[in-house]
Amino acid sequence: MNIDTLILFMIMTIVFLLISFFSLCTYGLLAKKSKVCLSNNNRMTWFHRITGGIFIKMRLGLLQLKNTQN
Repeated sequence: MNIDTLILFMIMTIVFLLISFFSLCTYGLLAKKSKVCLSNNNRMTWFHRITGGIFIKMRLGLLQLKNTQN
């Protein structure tokens, strides 16, 4: 291994760590904001209805996809 390869490896590792840290911080901020928004029981009920409907529609889409490939 020459020194140029080692420097490039270190740069790529640092860039990956920074991107990972930024995405985790963004996820934490989103969780903090959504906690305030979803603390209301009425909003939580609607959140469950909407996300449940999305997952049911995704499942139906997968079933249709499987049937068209046969």
